[in-house]
Amino acid sequence: MRLTILRDDEWDHVEFLVHFLAPFHRTTTLLQATAVPTLQQTFETYEGLFNAIDNVKAMFQTMSIRPEWIKDVEMGIGKMWDKLKDYYSWAKPFAYGDAIILHPSEKLHWFKTQNWDSGLINQYRQSTKSRFEKEYATDNRKRSFAIMESDDSDSDEEYSEFESYMGHRK
Repeated sequence: MRLTILRDDEWDHVEFLVHFLAPFHRTTTLLQATAVPTLQQTFETYEGLFNAIDNVKAMFQTMSIRPEWIKDVEMGIGKMWDKLKDYYSWAKPFAYGDAIILHPSEKLHWFKTQNWDSGLINQYRQSTKSRFEKEYATDNRKRSFAIMESDDSDSDEEYSEFESYMGHRK
C-alpha cells in the first residue's frame, strides 16, 4: 500500500469542497428522511442551494489570486446550477411560492426572514391571491352576502377568503 501525502494546495482544495458541499449534504440527508418533504420545504431547500452556488460564484469573482483548481470547480458549479435548475423547474414556478404563502406557519414570514425585497414579496402575494381566487375560492359573492348579513355591516366590501387567511396570525 502506497501512502499519498497531500500538498498544501490540495488541502485547500479539499477544505473548500467540504465547506461548499455541506449544504448539499444537509439537503440530501433531509430529502432522504423518512418523512416526505413538502413543496414549501422543497422551495426553501432550492433557494438555499441556489444561494450557496451564487455566494461561491461571487466569491470567485472577487478573488485576485486564483488557484489553478478553481477553473475545474467553476465548471462543476456551472453544471450543478444547470442540474439544480432542471430539478427546480419540474413544477410550475409559481407552485413553490404559493406553497409557502398558503402554508399556515409560513405565509410571508419566510420571504421576510430571507430578506427578499418587499416589492417582490408583494408580487408573490398578489399572484398567489389571484390564482387562489381564480382556481380555488368558492362563490365569494354568496359567502360575502352571508358574512355581511351576520355582521350587520354597512360595508360593500367583498369578502376575500385569501385576505382573511393572510390576516390571521400564524
